[in-house]
Amino acid sequence: MLHGHKRDISTVVFSPCGRWIATASYDETVRLWDAVSGNPGLVLSGHGKWVLAISFSLNGQQIVSDDNGGTVVIWEVNSGRFR
Repeated sequence: MLHGHKRDISTVVFSPCGRWIATASYDETVRLWDAVSGNPGLVLSGHGKWVLAISFSLNGQQIVSDDNGGTVVIWEVNSGRFR
C-alpha cells in the first residue's frame, strides 16, 4: 500500500517507463512512488485546491496536474520543480 497522503487519492498513473507511480490527492499534493518497491519519492506541493487529474509526459520527464480550481501545473520529475 502507498501511505503518505493526508486525504483520499483521486488519481493514480504509471510513468511510461514503468519506474514511477504518481498519485494525486485531495490533500493538494502529487506524490511519486517507486513502482517496484513502493517506497515514497518526491512530494509535489504547489496546488491550493484538490488535485483531481495527473498525467506523465510521453518521455516521463514531466507530470501535468490539474486541481479543482482550474490551475494546471507542469512538474519536473527529477527535481520536483514546477513551471
